[in-house]
Amino acid sequence: MSFTSNVPLPSPNDVNTDLTSPSQHAMMHFLGVPGALTSSCSDSTNAHVRELLSPITIGGATFHGLKPFVDLVDDALTDADNAHPGIRAALRCDGVICVRHQHGFPNVFSNHSWGTAIDLFFGNAPVPQGNPTTQSGILALVFHFHKRGLFWGGGFHKRSRVDSMHFEASEELMAKLKNDGDI
Repeated sequence: MSFTSNVPLPSPNDVNTDLTSPSQHAMMHFLGVPGALTSSCSDSTNAHVRELLSPITIGGATFHGLKPFVDLVDDALTDADNAHPGIRAALRCDGVICVRHQHGFPNVFSNHSWGTAIDLFFGNAPVPQGNPTTQSGILALVFHFHKRGLFWGGGFHKRSRVDSMHFEASEELMAKLKNDGDI
């Protein structure tokens, strides 16, 4: 399987079933203010978030994210690699925790700000945000991530905002982690 070939995005109605992308309000409720609202990556100043950060290695590089989130990503990648041998070794990461605003929305934190979102791609470059395609390898990951309560940015309903490299903890998952005392 070629993980880098571009394929059309599925209908947003066919992905993220029963999952919601968490709003800034919800994330503030679950974890508080992550740090300074800036246009480029800055470090978290939230002591609780900082104590929950844990490493994950993808594509030979180590990144940090919220421990329950990176544990679920790691589990999803293990399952995906069992289903599609070599997929994990071919995968690249463009970051996990990055305290900043959402692209195009200077007053709203990105969910990367809490270490609960990850950007993944194959080959030399990701598919740009707003592009109606995704890499076949990313599409192969979607089921394994969804099964763990992770929302896929390729299913954003506003098609100009689709971000097929982006996966994040869903609002439902965040509520469960909060209820269970994991965050």
